[in-house]
Amino acid sequence: VLDVGCGRGMGAIMALQTSADALVAGIDIWRKRDQSGNDPHAALQNAQEANVADRLDLATADMSRLPFADASFDLAVLHLILAVVPEPADCFAEVARILRPGGQVLVFDKFLRHGQTAPLRRLANPLLRRVATRLDVVFEKLLSAAPALRVEHDQPALVGGWFRMIRLRKIG
Repeated sequence: VLDVGCGRGMGAIMALQTSADALVAGIDIWRKRDQSGNDPHAALQNAQEANVADRLDLATADMSRLPFADASFDLAVLHLILAVVPEPADCFAEVARILRPGGQVLVFDKFLRHGQTAPLRRLANPLLRRVATRLDVVFEKLLSAAPALRVEHDQPALVGGWFRMIRLRKIG
């Protein structure tokens, strides 16, 4: 399992607690401005407290240039990361690259739908993207960066469907 933008490690820990056989690689650039307490030492301490640190490998990595071989993961988790990385399409393409055929991607983030105007979100985006998050990411545009990924499930969640839970599978 690859946890992209793992922060303090809570998603990775949950995956490790769910499966006794799981091994998780957690990557982040560890910027405190992205998340208070965002630090690999905090993630490791949380994993130690949960008794799963022996199955968690943490690394500092640019999400648009993942330091892993092609087809090396069965599952990638992207929790609130595509709206904060500078180039979400590059990140998404890299996730597709490191997945094995049949592997899955789980995404939870805020997205505009294709063709959605959302004038207030677009108006606020230039300011908010500098201090917190982008408000203009259209998930359907990201799919063109990863043609081997197919959407299996896309469910609206939170704030009238602004957030979405999406599961994809790599074909081929």
